[in-house]
Amino acid sequence: MGVVFLSLPLCQKTPISFIDNLFTSASAASTTGLVTVPTGASYTFLGQFIIVLLMQFSGFGYMSFSSFLFLQGHSTLPRARQEVMRAEFSVPQGFDLSLFIKSIIFFTIFAEGFGALFLFLAFYFSGGGFFESLWSGIFHSVSAFCTAGFALYPDSMSSFLKVPFVTELTSILSLLGAFGFIPITEIAENMMGKAKKISYTSRSIFFSFLALIMFGGIMLVIFEPSLKNYDFSTRVYGAFAQAINAMTTTGYNNIDLSVSSMTALSALMLLMFIGGAPAGTAGGIKTTTAVILFAVLVSRLKGRKNVRLDNKDISMDKVFIASSTLIFYMIVLYLVVILLTISENAPMSEILFDSLAALSTTGLSVGLTEHLTSFGKLVLIFAMFVGRIGVITFGLAFFLQNEEPKKEEPSKKVDIAL
Repeated sequence: MGVVFLSLPLCQKTPISFIDNLFTSASAASTTGLVTVPTGASYTFLGQFIIVLLMQFSGFGYMSFSSFLFLQGHSTLPRARQEVMRAEFSVPQGFDLSLFIKSIIFFTIFAEGFGALFLFLAFYFSGGGFFESLWSGIFHSVSAFCTAGFALYPDSMSSFLKVPFVTELTSILSLLGAFGFIPITEIAENMMGKAKKISYTSRSIFFSFLALIMFGGIMLVIFEPSLKNYDFSTRVYGAFAQAINAMTTTGYNNIDLSVSSMTALSALMLLMFIGGAPAGTAGGIKTTTAVILFAVLVSRLKGRKNVRLDNKDISMDKVFIASSTLIFYMIVLYLVVILLTISENAPMSEILFDSLAALSTTGLSVGLTEHLTSFGKLVLIFAMFVGRIGVITFGLAFFLQNEEPKKEEPSKKVDIAL
């Protein structure tokens, strides 16, 4: 639907090819933010409005939005829909699913409305026209909260590095979207007296976000060359803003990545790879997956028979899911990189960075995306699609067979040297 509407002459300021409209549509619907044509200069207000709808619909999630509409006329969801919702958003057992869905919708509307209002004021008092600033506030509020990373300005948000309020507000919106709806729902339940403590999931999300953003920010302060010409406070400010944009997989450019050092890009790639929290709008393998994988490593090094975290055993089901996510993610990433090395004449560092950005649904690029061949664009469209729906969901859709389980014979252990 996106590519059909974006192909209409009313949506284009200049003629845009089908493949570029398809790429833009896929990027918006996957909340990625990678672009092959500049959004503000290429699409009219109607085209930009279509992009906002694609970002918003994907940010809400099809199942959560349709479930919210269903709950307006019913007291509870059908069992099958409940199971799908719990699987899609990794909702822990015991969560009030109806409250969770309502929290998603109302919190999204509140956060984006709050962001749009204050961004409008910031753009307006920075010299923009009334209607231009109003639309820019709405567009960038939705884009930031949905961690989509689309911007109406040719340099993304780099020109606002010295306008702290804009950068701070988009960073806060990105964090709220990437943080996920599980902690938000728990906070709501605590405020309503339905719960008395914060779950380990929410605590893991918070501390992993804090640790990774600190790591990324410090690495950029030290190794990012484009920040060297700024005073120390602006340098720190810009470094941590860019780390947040990578960690939340929003993908706004606060600095010029085309001149970044490999050390700085490596730090950003780690943040994009891990990404946001489950049940949030960000991509990546997710922070909780990274926490479980780290627990596997620590447990192995300590010689434990079980995987333990904070003196508690982690179920093997969670360990299998985390391990499968990592393995399948790496397989898809390798496939995308190989295909781009065939079709594109570019350094491996650029191919790897933009491939990871697409798969993690992050709008950061070191310059490769805007020069892609048609085949290269199709490859990144595939990566964005897989990254948005999740590598495990993608794998299950293709490999899970709906057959009656066969009676298993007694298993035999296989001895493999490791």
